[in-house]
Amino acid sequence: MQNHDCYTSLPPPSLVHGVWIFKFYAHIVVAAGGSISQFAYGVLFGLVAGMMVSICIKELLPTAMRYDPKDAIVTYSVVVGMAIMALSLVLFALASPEDDGE
Repeated sequence: MQNHDCYTSLPPPSLVHGVWIFKFYAHIVVAAGGSISQFAYGVLFGLVAGMMVSICIKELLPTAMRYDPKDAIVTYSVVVGMAIMALSLVLFALASPEDDGE
């Protein structure tokens, strides 16, 4: 059996894809006008959020369940984390100034 330790130093594929997509999209945006629009930021943040969710579902939760086989902590921690994120979104919405559409 060969030991393939060289693969442990490679970045995860989602990180490589995210950087490639950002560079590709940034070239298109710069060629179109030179600055990144609000729409472009929204698309990029959406891509990053999707990558983070996929990493959580594919890697972090299965690993946590492996270390907590009786599910004494993991499910409660996930629910509390979701509640904290939801509360932060509500607080950000309440703290932001109202947009009159002008």
